[in-house]
Parts: sequence; structure tokens; C-alpha cells
Amino acid sequence: MQNDTSAPPGAIAMLEAELAETLKAVTDCFAVSRAADPGRDEYGHRRAREIENAVSLLKVSADLGATIARIKGEYNQNINVLHGEIWPPPRRVVNKPETFEEGRPTRQAVAEAVAKTAGYDPPRTGPGGPPPAAPSQEGPPGI
Repeated sequence: MQNDTSAPPGAIAMLEAELAETLKAVTDCFAVSRAADPGRDEYGHRRAREIENAVSLLKVSADLGATIARIKGEYNQNINVLHGEIWPPPRRVVNKPETFEEGRPTRQAVAEAVAKTAGYDPPRTGPGGPPPAAPSQEGPPGI
């Protein structure tokens, strides 16, 4: 790939300033994700959204860094190929049944699974669920 070193004056400084701003924004995203109140963010949506924002900003910062390196003529791309004991990863052997009958659980396996879930009462909502709670006969609090 050809490197272009004929950038307008100040272009590199401008890109480096943008890179610094981007990295500060990443830090802010992580700070907000850590400070998310679990009581107000029960399912973690706010935290997840902030982490997604940080990842997006990190991608932008990588592009900015690569652009700065290209302008300076320092761009190269290294590809590391790993061989030996760590690659390929070990394969997990899965014994798949040959026929449907072989794959069908035994009565004992079903009984053990049912025994493990004995006492579990899933919440019921919607039609067929418990009736709504009766309104309180007392007045508003503080009266």
C-alpha cells in the first residue's frame, strides 16, 4: 500500500487531537457503565449500551491511529499465524445418536430431571395466572 506523506500542515495534529478526544469519550463511557445504578437499570441495558458505545469509539480510534500512521508513512500490517499446541483448538467429541430411538431419553433420565425441578414453581402471569391483589381498605398513607 502506498503511503501519502503530502498531508496539509496541521492535519496530523488535528487527527491526534481527535484521537485524544475519542479516547476521553471511551473513558467516559466506561465510567458511566460502572456508575449505572442496578436498581434503576434492572436488566443492564444502560450499562450494555455504554459498553457498546465504548467499543464503537475504540473502532473509530483504531481507524484514526491507522490514518495517522499512514500519513506519517509508518503503516504496516502484521499478521501472526500461530502453530503448534495452541492451534487448532482441541475438538470436543460429541456422541450423536444414530437413530431417533437412541436419542430418546430413558424413563430414568426423565424422572431424574423432574426430581431436580421438584419444588420449582414458575411465575404465572396472563390468562390462567393468579388474580390481581385486592386493593387495600385503608386510606392513603399518612392520613
